Amino acid sequence: MDLNEVALFIKVIQKGSFTGAALALDMPKSTVSTKVSNLEKRLGVSLITRSTRKIRLTPAGEAFFLRSTKAIEEITAAELAVRSEIAEPQGRFRITAPVDIGNIILPSLTALFLKKFPKVQFDILLSDRRVDFLEEEVDLAIRAGELKDSSLIAKKVGEVVFQIYASPKYLKDNGEPSTIKDLSSHCCVHFTSISTEGWPLKNGKRKVTVPLTRKIFVNDLNLAHGLAVEGAGIALLPSFFCESEVKTRKLTPILQEWSSEIAPMHFVYPAQKYVPPVIKAFIDMSSVALKNRFQFVNG
Repeated sequence: MDLNEVALFIKVIQKGSFTGAALALDMPKSTVSTKVSNLEKRLGVSLITRSTRKIRLTPAGEAFFLRSTKAIEEITAAELAVRSEIAEPQGRFRITAPVDIGNIILPSLTALFLKKFPKVQFDILLSDRRVDFLEEEVDLAIRAGELKDSSLIAKKVGEVVFQIYASPKYLKDNGEPSTIKDLSSHCCVHFTSISTEGWPLKNGKRKVTVPLTRKIFVNDLNLAHGLAVEGAGIALLPSFFCESEVKTRKLTPILQEWSSEIAPMHFVYPAQKYVPPVIKAFIDMSSVALKNRFQFVNG
């Protein structure tokens, strides 16, 4: 079997003419015509009905075109996949993430990746909206929460959970709540994206929405975090957002048996025949780096 003949036949059909195929492949029209004729002779059937204006597939040609196209695509994908295994990640790599998650994890991941693969050019887009992969030429996205788009490939790399925090100064001045009902008598920093009614919390199978009487409304996690550190109130914040402050005792986790629902965090990319080396390498490296940081155990 001469795969070149098959590939030329497919190109003729895709371009709608021998001339179009010859131009696309930068070869003489006579060569294209001869190759397709040789294919027909070897198969013993006519694949194309020729006329002065257009070509038309015969029934045998239509069946052969459909199956051979799939075969060529698989061979091409296999070649690309093998090359990707040995190719060094390089070139432009556009990644998107929610603003707060991206600000926390991407600086270290990017620096670590560039140290190993310096030929990669990062293009980072931080946005809390759902970015369109095709229109905005995005290679990879970091997304928290359940995924609804079945056309995307997702790899879970951790979990995001909100817990209750207060500064030692606030607790010294106002006392520490011993139950979630006590929160009603405390000033609470309320991140408005969580909910409009209060804090949705769970303790095992028990779920409640805690009403907050005294609130500071904010629409930015960095601001909520800063207010909690300064002792302005108690805040419900992502646990990964407060790691360094807990270590330095600027924030104290309280009512630790209560937390938000656990939201999975994924690396997401469009389904494709093969995964480009840069995406595969970044996911592999980052999965290891984030494994311990985003594994949540309640209590």
